[in-house]
Amino acid sequence: MKYIDFHTHIFPDKLAERAIDILSLGGGGFRGYTDGTLKGLIRSMDEHGIEKSAVMNIATNPGQQRAVNDFAAEINGGRVISFGSVHPDSPDALGEIDRICDLGLKGIKFHLDCQDFKYDHPALKKIYEKIAKKGLIVCFHSGWDMSTSYCRMTPDNLIKTLPMLEGTKVIAAHFGAYAMWPQVMEKLCGKDLYFDTAFSCGRIPLLLGAEIVKMHGADKVLLGSDSPWASQGDEIRFVSLMDLNDEEKEGIYHKNAERLMASAGI
Repeated sequence: MKYIDFHTHIFPDKLAERAIDILSLGGGGFRGYTDGTLKGLIRSMDEHGIEKSAVMNIATNPGQQRAVNDFAAEINGGRVISFGSVHPDSPDALGEIDRICDLGLKGIKFHLDCQDFKYDHPALKKIYEKIAKKGLIVCFHSGWDMSTSYCRMTPDNLIKTLPMLEGTKVIAAHFGAYAMWPQVMEKLCGKDLYFDTAFSCGRIPLLLGAEIVKMHGADKVLLGSDSPWASQGDEIRFVSLMDLNDEEKEGIYHKNAERLMASAGI
């Protein structure tokens, strides 16, 4: 079987060890399943038969924006689909979207909790409009965040955000919103956006995960692991155990991602 993991994280080699330590402690002491480097991710991909992984880079403050996107461009290509990042507090956020496109990146990751801004930040409307115009994919961390204990992108807040991204391919991570799955089923299932399965094995009941997939539509669900914070192999096995037919599983494993990538010119 072919696999595309559409939700991973890595760090520059010189920062990876410290980043893993800090984020692990913030998340309650859990450890990474890789060392947080590109080589570590590739080793994991080789071990579990994963063809490609999308890396979600995050500018946690305005001053990081340029360096984060330079790193994203450096690792982009081959087996890595690298997402860029912008911060709404940066005076050059709109210009950085142009630069992200010039660097050949096809997506942007927002993590409101780690980036420390609210869903209704006044700069976001113009940022979202430009992202939509450029045809970039957007991935939101949605639901509770283990490393900060915040929850700024709830299903309700995502519903308010989506009209500003009309025409944009949007991914709501962690089955729509981590640890807020009843609200996902009520508010988000069936909407025109993707969910990913990241950080799910052992955290969302198997039957509930399958129910969300069926309610939302298996054609709008992407395989994700959240590596290094979860095992890529465990997340693949989690999907394999769901009460889904082979066509639905194959869509989640790679076909849905391939269709999304094609729409963005990847």
